[in-house]
Amino acid sequence: MVSARQRTGSPTAIPDVRGAAREGFTGGRVAVVGGGHSAANALLDLAALNAEVAGASTTWVLRRPTAARLVGGGANDKLAARGRLGTDVERLVEEHVIAIERGFRTDGVEVTDVGVLLGDHDRRIGPFDEIVVATGLRPDLDRCARCASTWTRSSRHLARWRR
Repeated sequence: MVSARQRTGSPTAIPDVRGAAREGFTGGRVAVVGGGHSAANALLDLAALNAEVAGASTTWVLRRPTAARLVGGGANDKLAARGRLGTDVERLVEEHVIAIERGFRTDGVEVTDVGVLLGDHDRRIGPFDEIVVATGLRPDLDRCARCASTWTRSSRHLARWRR
């Protein structure tokens, strides 16, 4: 999360906007960056909060040109809750409860006196008071490569030992 109000950033957590983090999101301009289920849950929580408080706005920032991946099977999805999640977000976009920026590849973040601006080559959006980063986990797989190498060597050693 990036906060213009507190001038801080912690991109590792999805805030509980209807619980412990409610005060920081009440009445604010919020961007949710990401196209997965964590982003969808944050969007739904923000929409519910915004319905209670006037003056708030939420913008969904997607790298992809469509939200089809999240919407998935909708009512025909084999997992009803997953289908409902996508269709609920899609409905909020259609009803203009949530603004959407598609095809936005964030390449810059600027904290200004009026809020946080996001940049994508020649486009800028914002200002936002808060940015929820829900882009998924990007683990450092170098450790896995070392483990796989060790495992491979161990397997070869065991194969020789069993002969």
